[in-house]
Parts: sequence; structure tokens; C-alpha cells
Amino acid sequence: MVDIRISPLRLNKYYLSLICDPAKLSRRYQKATKKEPERYLNRRPLTLEQVMIMLRVYLHDALYQSTDQKRQLQFRNKNYLLGFADECNDLFKYLDFESIDLSVSQLIIRLYRMTLLRG
Repeated sequence: MVDIRISPLRLNKYYLSLICDPAKLSRRYQKATKKEPERYLNRRPLTLEQVMIMLRVYLHDALYQSTDQKRQLQFRNKNYLLGFADECNDLFKYLDFESIDLSVSQLIIRLYRMTLLRG
């Protein structure tokens, strides 16, 4: 027996338009590469599929993190800026994420811990 359930949309049309419009994705890429060309060297605009996968990963990670942690995102992350940028900050606040600003040393520590956990 197969059980299929259809749930209503969780995001309104405005939020969906922020992440599903290819023209907006292209503008985000152009804005980011114009502002910091060396940072985005060899990068291409993200596809809608890549953006949806990133959103799924963010939500999955938030769902399965420990319950005492808040949902956190680095709004300065390259992929975040290419896929969502500042115009999507309200979407992530709506989803109960908060912005974190990590120093280089904090990033190194976090990457080191991630490597230990995976390896």
C-alpha cells in the first residue's frame, strides 16, 4: 500500500519568486562578481536546481541539529550570496534562521571540527 500526502505550500508566492526566478539568480551573480571579481573567479551563476538543493541542505541541517542550537547561516558565504543574497534574508528570518559572522579563526576551527567528524 502506498500512502501519498499533499501538503500546502509553506512559502508564499513572494518568497518563491525570490528563489525561483532565473533572472534574479543571474542578477545576484552579476552583482557579486562585479563587487568582488577575484572572490568569484571561475564561478558560474547557480541554477534553480542548485539553489533548491542548497535550501534543502540548510533546512535539513537545521532540522537535525541539536535542539538547543539556533538555525544559523553565514549570510556572507559565497554560495549563499550567489543563490540568495541580501534580498532573501527575510525569507531565512521567516524560516527562523539567524545570521552569524565568523572570523577567519572561527572558520578554521569549524572546518577542522567538521573534518574530524567526517574522518
